[in-house]
Amino acid sequence: MSSLESNIIVLCFEKNETTIRKIKEKLETSGLDFEIGGVRNIEDFTSALRHIRFDVIVADYGLSHEEGKCALDIAKKIVPNAPFIYISDIEDNKTILIALEAGAAQFIHKNNLDILPLTIKRSIEEVRERVENKRIRFLLEESEEKYEKLIQSVPDVVYRIDNEGYFLFVSDSIKNFGYEPEDLIGKHFSVLLHEKDAPNVSREMVLPGFKGIETGDEKAPKLFDERRTGKRMTKNLEIRLNPETVKNKNILKKNKDSGLQWVEVFSSGDYLETEEDNKIKIEKNEEKETIWIEISAAGEYFQSNKENQLLGTVGLIRDISERKKLQMEFQEILSKLKNSNEELKQFAYVASHDLREPLRMISSFLDLIKRKIESHYQQDEDMNEYIQYAVDGAHRMEDFINALLRLSRIETHGSDFQQTDLKSVFEKATDNLRIKIEENQAFLKLESLPVVLADSSQMIQLFQNLIENALKYRRKDIDPVVHIFSSETESEYQITVQDNGIGIQKEYFDRIFIVFQRLHTREEYEGNGIGLAMCKKIIERHRGKIWVENGENGGARFIFTLPKE
Repeated sequence: MSSLESNIIVLCFEKNETTIRKIKEKLETSGLDFEIGGVRNIEDFTSALRHIRFDVIVADYGLSHEEGKCALDIAKKIVPNAPFIYISDIEDNKTILIALEAGAAQFIHKNNLDILPLTIKRSIEEVRERVENKRIRFLLEESEEKYEKLIQSVPDVVYRIDNEGYFLFVSDSIKNFGYEPEDLIGKHFSVLLHEKDAPNVSREMVLPGFKGIETGDEKAPKLFDERRTGKRMTKNLEIRLNPETVKNKNILKKNKDSGLQWVEVFSSGDYLETEEDNKIKIEKNEEKETIWIEISAAGEYFQSNKENQLLGTVGLIRDISERKKLQMEFQEILSKLKNSNEELKQFAYVASHDLREPLRMISSFLDLIKRKIESHYQQDEDMNEYIQYAVDGAHRMEDFINALLRLSRIETHGSDFQQTDLKSVFEKATDNLRIKIEENQAFLKLESLPVVLADSSQMIQLFQNLIENALKYRRKDIDPVVHIFSSETESEYQITVQDNGIGIQKEYFDRIFIVFQRLHTREEYEGNGIGLAMCKKIIERHRGKIWVENGENGGARFIFTLPKE
């Protein structure tokens, strides 16, 4: 069809020349752009419809041999969407009604042809609107069918609830939880509720069926007041299902005493762009197997006069039982690990504490024996060597126990976190190491350090261990240089302690932070292999991280982070 803004093509089936002239005159003076084609017999009428595209048909109802009546039947078959308008001298209402019922758009008396242009225009608009509506309905039905097939094919449950809590749609996946869609569609979600859970839900706004039951000590509508977040959104409400509403009794059999089903059955809506994730659980059957499901829900709103009217809620229910099972197993393992760590800390503390006195006594007596042997067996070199081994071993064991005791006390004997100036911490650490720094002729280069929330004594121990590590593993051919500087991100500070020493091979980057791990023999470098392990423990207590990298020009670069909050 042509646009109404352009010319309107009219097919006129009329044999009377006077009537044809009147029709042309009325159309040409109407202000609309009409193009008129005329035929005088049924054969030409049929041929014209087959070969030319017309917007509207005007035919004389009273043509001989009932050609006017036949013309309507032919037009309906060939151009069903073109309006068909009858003109006639007939004034019989019954005849007019028959023509309209047969499919004519309008019936106009020949004495009233003034209304023909407007009638044509309106008829074309009505037909086009009807055709467009039909097309839209077809597309909508096709789209709905397509998306319903898609929805029904996914394992998650898709649901829709109106603004008063009545289910409008539930996908077939609801069967996995013991329900049939027809159990819920058209019903208020309160039919699912166990009556003893009414106190958890608003009586006035949600549960009109429970008006005789109190909704709490103060009769407060909890669901939509206390638990509301934002505009009509509820999170993490757990309630029991009414087992009588479940059609699939297999999911509830033998569950009368302990088989309560828990589920969040309604999430009130918010704007379409707002979503919520609610975790709910269903406890089923005699073995008390728990099904966990996660609901994502969003409100549907209609905006009218700058106000948002709640239409309802759409949501997605996903079975996350396996994920929850793994999470619970992980939490169980984590709990056991924490208990094991606590027991290990307690053992380390008790063992080291209880061993210190006997070892101190052994060391003291070995020292006495050594002096006595040296005075009486000066010529017996083997005896002196053996005693020296015993004395050194006892002292080394005492050092190990003291170190282990200090390590165990990082978590249990730390001070409260306070605002701590790391520049002041650095100065105290270097004071403690002044003799070693002077002996090694080391140069310490300090740039600005931040103020952090920390245990100041542990921060001193941290800096002291890292600087001492740099002095210990120095190169023999050059004086040691230790460069300390910091940077920051939005959430944390990053402090770097860089040296020009012998460096560390990449494969040992993780190993050096393990307690009592050594990369060199005791004859090469003294120490008990616990200094960097203490650094790691201190940083972990401060919710930070520590790692090592190789420097650009050799040496090692130790980096640790401390959170800003």
